[in-house]
Amino acid sequence: MTHWTTLRASLVGISVFMLGQALYVAFSNHEPLRLILLCTPSFAALISAYLAPHWKIFIGISMAIYGTIIGELMACIYEYFGGHVDRIGDTGTTFIILFTYNMTLSIIGSILGIVLSQKIIGSYDE
Repeated sequence: MTHWTTLRASLVGISVFMLGQALYVAFSNHEPLRLILLCTPSFAALISAYLAPHWKIFIGISMAIYGTIIGELMACIYEYFGGHVDRIGDTGTTFIILFTYNMTLSIIGSILGIVLSQKIIGSYDE
């Protein structure tokens, strides 16, 4: 079994988030898929919290920070290539709204990741 460190768990979560953002931009014409991809912060937090050996809730919730930065960068890239980006106020306001959204979903994903890791680890201990 692979020995997971907190850094590896964070990098896997960031990779999941980047993949979700890239797919969201790539499939901008497919609304049902885009709705599923809006849950990417939860998926990233779930996987990182599940894989982290220590500080599971912190690692999962940290996906909100990374997700906000990646989301803002992806919006700038998408806008640069001619896509329409709905801005809510200036960059700071958009950053705060993205952070709140990502934090909410990261908390949900972190809790699910912790619960799943406890159930699976607990079943082997018995």
